[in-house]
Amino acid sequence: MDRNAAILEIAEEVRASASKLIPVGEVRFTVNRRPKTVVPFIGVGGSCFSTEVVSLDVDPTLDITDEKKRRLIRYTVAHELHHAARWRSVGCGRSLREALVFEGLADHFARQMEPSVVMPWTRPMGPFARSMCRLQLSVISRARLFSRRVWFYRGSAVRGIPRWAGYSLGYEIVGRYLDKGGLKASDCHGTPAALVLEKRKPNQPPEPTTTAGTSAAAQPRVPAAVVAHL
Repeated sequence: MDRNAAILEIAEEVRASASKLIPVGEVRFTVNRRPKTVVPFIGVGGSCFSTEVVSLDVDPTLDITDEKKRRLIRYTVAHELHHAARWRSVGCGRSLREALVFEGLADHFARQMEPSVVMPWTRPMGPFARSMCRLQLSVISRARLFSRRVWFYRGSAVRGIPRWAGYSLGYEIVGRYLDKGGLKASDCHGTPAALVLEKRKPNQPPEPTTTAGTSAAAQPRVPAAVVAHL
């Protein structure tokens, strides 16, 4: 079996397992030779911009007979398959805050499938970097124009944004949401980003409001959704 066929075999095994948890459909895999899209220090990269195709990029020097390296491939495939499932429902969205949720859910699903794999962006950010990102997110999180290269890939030394900051923040945001509701990422492939970003627990009804001389029961229930501060 040649190298690409071996990678595709791994991908199909992951798809078979993932399809029991999320609606991945008949996804087609492609293996490319694009060195620039391979994640540095990891050796594997991937992308998914539709419900139908997952593209994989594997460093030609990566030993795919090594079980640890095969787990990296499986993690990446699971991450991209969650994207494919999400494209079937709510999609990625257009703002930075929606992109954070999109990537955070995919990483949590990949950890659900491959719990032994710990990517560097799933570790907590340092306090200084987190503060710098938090300051900038408060301004542009709802903006539709933002640099994916800065927030999710290269970072920016000038702006104090570390490499993979968007993945780290998304993983943190989604982790809080899942923990509060006792959920798994496989449960949330169709959950709107706005719900993930709310402060109240999943499925918790909004708190009723009252005015002087009026009982809580007589008041309409008003959503108390507030975007979680990072």
